[in-house]
Amino acid sequence: MKIYLVRHAIAEAHGVSPDLVRAAAKKSKPFAVNGDSDRALTEQGKSKMARAAQGLRKIKVDLDLVLTSPLRRARETAEIVAGQLGGVKIETLDALSPGAEPSAVITALRHHQDLRSIALVGHEPDLGHLASFLLAGSPSACHVTFKKGAVACLEGDLADEATSCSLLWLMPPKMLRSL
Repeated sequence: MKIYLVRHAIAEAHGVSPDLVRAAAKKSKPFAVNGDSDRALTEQGKSKMARAAQGLRKIKVDLDLVLTSPLRRARETAEIVAGQLGGVKIETLDALSPGAEPSAVITALRHHQDLRSIALVGHEPDLGHLASFLLAGSPSACHVTFKKGAVACLEGDLADEATSCSLLWLMPPKMLRSL
C-alpha cells in the first residue's frame, strides 16, 4: 500500500477568525474567539494547496481514499486534494487528531489494507511521529518534519504487527507547486 502523508495547508492564526467577525456583525452579536478545531485555511493556503495538489496530479498520484483529521483546516485541505485528484472519497479519522498515537492510525489503516493508496491529512508534529513510526518502528526514532502543505509518500505492508514502510519521497509544498 502507498501511504501519502499530507500536512494541512496554511490556516488562520489562533484567535479571531475573520469569518466569525463577519457573521457576528451581520447578526449584531458579539463574536467569539475561534478554537483550534475551527481554524479555516486562509485564501493563500487554499490557493497554494490547490497548486500543490495539481503537482500531485502531474506526478500521477492516484488515491483510493483520503482520511482526514476532524479539524477544519485538515478537512478543507483534504477536500482540495481529493478534488484535484478526481473526486476521491473523504472520511474523517479521529486518530488523525492532534496528539493521537501513531498506533491508533495504524490500526485504522489496517481496516483499509485492501486499498492500493491512501492519503492521510493531519498535523505536525503528529505526521512526523507517524512517519517515524512507519519507517523505524518508533515515533521518535527519526526526525521527520512536514511544512504546511508538504506531502510524503511511503510504501509498505501493514498486514502484520511488524509495520515496515519505505520512504519513496518527501516533497515540500514549494516543490509540489513547481511541478
